[in-house]
Amino acid sequence: MEFLLKMLKRDRTEHLLIALMVVFILFEVQIPRVVGTMVGSIGGRVALLISAVALLFTHPILGAIALVAAYVLVHRSEKSTGQYQARRFIPSEYTKNKQLHALNQFPVTLEEEMVHKMVPFVNKGNASPSKFTPTQDKLHGAAKL
Repeated sequence: MEFLLKMLKRDRTEHLLIALMVVFILFEVQIPRVVGTMVGSIGGRVALLISAVALLFTHPILGAIALVAAYVLVHRSEKSTGQYQARRFIPSEYTKNKQLHALNQFPVTLEEEMVHKMVPFVNKGNASPSKFTPTQDKLHGAAKL
């Protein structure tokens, strides 16, 4: 009996952490914008993941709940900063290009058909040389070209 009481006293902080994380996961706790921006950055996500994995190796149940709590924290911080809405409602470049490509499919017009059927103009060299020679007028102090 004494051994059980000693173990419960020793694991009190772990039980408290488990209870706090379960409360955080179950109830819709609003994340402040400042915390959301810190968690939303790459460094914040890496630090959160490292701490959850470290708890997983220390206490398996606490670590598993910490991984779920970390996921919930990242998801709620995305909602508080607006990243979730932007990812969900703003189309990606691939989607935009696909829609524009579908809109730019036109049938071949009569003008395009006629241009393709026209005989190309080719100078075979049998034309007489031009008698025109360019001259330059007075420069009035300007530099020669």
